[in-house]
Amino acid sequence: KSASEGMEEEQKAIEIIYASLTALMSNSWLMNSGIEECTEQFNTILNPTQMSKFLLWADHNSEAIDQLDYVNAPPANAEPNTSPTFVFGIDETAAGEDG
Repeated sequence: KSASEGMEEEQKAIEIIYASLTALMSNSWLMNSGIEECTEQFNTILNPTQMSKFLLWADHNSEAIDQLDYVNAPPANAEPNTSPTFVFGIDETAAGEDG
């Protein structure tokens, strides 16, 4: 029984991903050739393990990434604003706690 635990949730997650990708591919207006070219260049420099780690990092830091404002960058002489806090590494166990 323990081997099948969580399989329904995983199946639902896979179905959601499949539906999302299908919708993305069937709506060409959602695709941007400039972004595709940029991401393709980025993908070519990372091996699968690095890409996996990057995606995990991006997922873990999604709130901080959402706070980034690329369009309305402040002037160079502006006072520093509170910056998003990024987390690096995946070890979240408390100090002295054996994993």
